[in-house]
Amino acid sequence: SEFNLSVYPNPMHTNLDVVFELEKDSKVTVEIFDQLGKAILIDNAIDYKRGLNKIHLERSQLQLSSGIYSIRLLSEGKSELVKVIVE
Repeated sequence: SEFNLSVYPNPMHTNLDVVFELEKDSKVTVEIFDQLGKAILIDNAIDYKRGLNKIHLERSQLQLSSGIYSIRLLSEGKSELVKVIVE
């Protein structure tokens, strides 16, 4: 995998940690989409450091209803996608 991307807990109830690893300092775009492909969140080109990084997401801030969502990371032409269940 490009970023060793993982999310927990999955299924998600109130909050979620997105953990990923970078080979070097990079700008990373984080996208969250619902089952219909509608963008829930797009954080463009945020600077992250080499090594392990964690993004903490709150269900209430994102206003997520129950369902399946996709989280995608993009950086320097690479991307990785993971599915998350929200209960």
